[in-house]
Order: sequence, then C-alpha cells, then structure tokens
Amino acid sequence: MKAGYSNKFTIVMTLGMAWSAYWIAQDPPSVAGVLMVVVFCYFLTDVVSGLLHIILDNPRSLELNAIESLADGFQKHHADPRGITELPLYEHLYVMHLPLTLLFLAVLPFHTSLVYVVFLSMVLWLHVMQMSHRWAHARKNQLPPIAALLQRANLLIDFPAHAKHHREPYSKDFCIMNGLFNRPLNSVVRRVGNTSHAWIGIFFAVCLTPLAFAYGIARRVLNTRQR
Repeated sequence: MKAGYSNKFTIVMTLGMAWSAYWIAQDPPSVAGVLMVVVFCYFLTDVVSGLLHIILDNPRSLELNAIESLADGFQKHHADPRGITELPLYEHLYVMHLPLTLLFLAVLPFHTSLVYVVFLSMVLWLHVMQMSHRWAHARKNQLPPIAALLQRANLLIDFPAHAKHHREPYSKDFCIMNGLFNRPLNSVVRRVGNTSHAWIGIFFAVCLTPLAFAYGIARRVLNTRQR
C-alpha cells in the first residue's frame, strides 16, 4: 500500500474522530451506555479480527484489486511471522485506517452520540488488535510490561495461542485480539471453508452490528424519556 494512499485514510479517520468527539460533547450519552458499547466493541473486535484474517489469508483475495496488497502482506507474514515486530509502528497500524474510514461513513447517517462512541471504540480496539498481533510475535524482552500483563489476563492473545494459526495449511485460529472466538469461528470455517468470497459479506455485516446495538440503546433511552 502506497504511503499517500494510506495517509488519506489516516486523515479522514482523524477528522472522523474529531467530528465524533464534538457531537458526543454536544449530547453526552449515559455512562452506562458508553460502557456497554465499549465492552461490546472489545469482544466484537476479536470476531472482526478473525473474519478479516480469513479474508486476507485467502489466496483468492490476491485477485481483488481493493485488498490485493493487504492480502499479500498477510500471506507473506506466514513465511516471516516475526517480521511484523520489525515494521515501523505506523506502517503496522495504518492498514486499519481504510476499514475505519468506511466505518465512519457508515456511522454518519445515524448521527447519534452513542453511535459515534462506537466509531471511537473501534478506532481504539482495532489499533489494540494490531498491537496484540504484533506482541503475540514479539520476544519476551520486547514486550512492554502492560502487554505482558494483558496477555497473562487473557485480554490479549499470547504467542502459544496464536502460534496454532501458524501451522500449515493456516486454516484455523484466525482471531488475533484475544482469541476468545477462535473455537466457534473454527467450527464455522470447517463447515464453510476459508476460500469463499462470502466471508467479505459476513465481515461487513458483522462490522455493522455495533451500530445497530448502539442505535438500539439510544432509541430505547429516547423512548424512556418521552414517556
């Protein structure tokens, strides 16, 4: 992915963060609502990471111009798993800025403060997901203390858990946030296979679930106030 291309998405994502923060400040949601959304998005990120990993590990994705470079990077990662620990940090993180830009565009029509919390939560968690993957391949002396602590608490995936994926034919244990959803996703992959482009549609559908979740909470609160 060219630097100019990635920078455009970084700029849009950053503007989206400022826009979201502004509207949240204008109409602050309840603390309970924010906590529910943030926690929901944390667990959802593990599912999203697995689905994205399936798509980018699919050799057929190399035929799709929109994601060819991302798929190429993911598949070369199998030949050099520790290589991601040596990438410049921005280069490792910016691959999330395209999906986050698309998420921001999906958020705009809802225009409720809690849905903007979804966007900011996903900005946070997708970057944490990328770091989780990087730390899962790092040597122990490369791990920041907070990363080691989160791995021990099973809040981020560790090397032994993630290493299961790096065995040919690389067809299981795709989740790279905390690995909690590896088992159910493995079950679906065994039935459906991992080379269908249908996973792209599933990925986008799952990415929209936090918007529906947050919008549902917002509507419920509004209805309660109107009674």
